[in-house]
Amino acid sequence: MTAQTGLQDRFVIEHLPDSGQQPQYLFDLPQLQYPEKLNSAVELIDRHVQQGRGQNIALRWLQDGQQKQMSYQALAQWTNQLARVLTEDLGLVSGNRLLLRGPNNVGMAGALLACLKAGIVAVPTMPLLRARELSAIVQISQAQAALCDERLLQELTHCRNPDHPNYCPTLQQIMAFGNEGPDAVHAPDSMQARADTKSDAPYDAQTLRDDPCMIAFTSGTTGKPKGCIHFHRDVLAMCDTFSSQVLQTRETDIACGTPPLAFTFGLGGLLCFPLRAGGSTLLVEKLTPDAFCRSLPITR
Repeated sequence: MTAQTGLQDRFVIEHLPDSGQQPQYLFDLPQLQYPEKLNSAVELIDRHVQQGRGQNIALRWLQDGQQKQMSYQALAQWTNQLARVLTEDLGLVSGNRLLLRGPNNVGMAGALLACLKAGIVAVPTMPLLRARELSAIVQISQAQAALCDERLLQELTHCRNPDHPNYCPTLQQIMAFGNEGPDAVHAPDSMQARADTKSDAPYDAQTLRDDPCMIAFTSGTTGKPKGCIHFHRDVLAMCDTFSSQVLQTRETDIACGTPPLAFTFGLGGLLCFPLRAGGSTLLVEKLTPDAFCRSLPITR
C-alpha cells in the first residue's frame, strides 16, 4: 500500500507498519471503488457544487446571537482560500502534519476541511488537552505547525517556548482562528484574515486515495497516545458504509451533537457524514440544553 503517493512529505508513509503487520483492507463493495486520484474534501464539498447543489446549506452556527449559515458553494471557496493560507503563508507542503486545536465551531471545521483539501495531514486534538499531552502528540506526529482557536492558545504556546519543559522544536508556527465565519472582522494575522487575501479558485492537491490525510490520536489511557492513520479513502468509506447504510443520512438531514470534532465519532457524525450526503451540520461549541434550544431556529 502507498507505493505511489501524491504527497511531497513521506514521513507518515515511511512510518507505517510493514505491510505484513497492517490489517487486510477490504474495499470490495461497489460504492467503495474509488478512483486512484482522490481528495476527500473535494468529494465532501466541491462535488455538490459540481452537481448543482452549491446553494444547499452545509454549515449552520450562532455568531454573537445571530443565525449564520454557509452554502456548499461558499464552503468550497472558503476552504480553497484556507488551503492556500496553509501552503502559501505557513509554507506547508502536502504530507506535512498540522496540529488542530479548537472546539466545535466553524473555524475548526474549516481548518479540518482545508487540511484535507491541501493534502496536509491533519492532527486534530481535544480542546481540554494541556501542554504535556499536546507535546506528546507533536513529538509523535512531528507536526510542523498548528492552527488553534484563539481562546486555547496558552497551553499550546508552551510547546513553542524553549524554556518550557514541554518545548517541541519541530513545532515552528502557530496560527490562531476565531469562532466566527469568514464574514466577521478578524485579527490581522488570523487564519480567517489571511484567507481574505487568497484566491477562491479550485484547489487541486493531486492527492491519491491511499494517501494519509489524518492522524487521529487515542486518549492515551494505557500509556502514550497512539496515532491512528486515516487515508483519503477511509474518510469516504465510513460515509459510504455506516452513514449511508446504517444511519441512512440524507440531503435533508441536519446533524448536531456533543462529540468533539477532534474525536473521530464527532468528525464523522457532525461533519463528514452530513457533508457526504449533501446535508448540513449545526455547530454548537458547548451543547447545553439551553444552547441547543437557542440554536434550533437555525434549522428551520
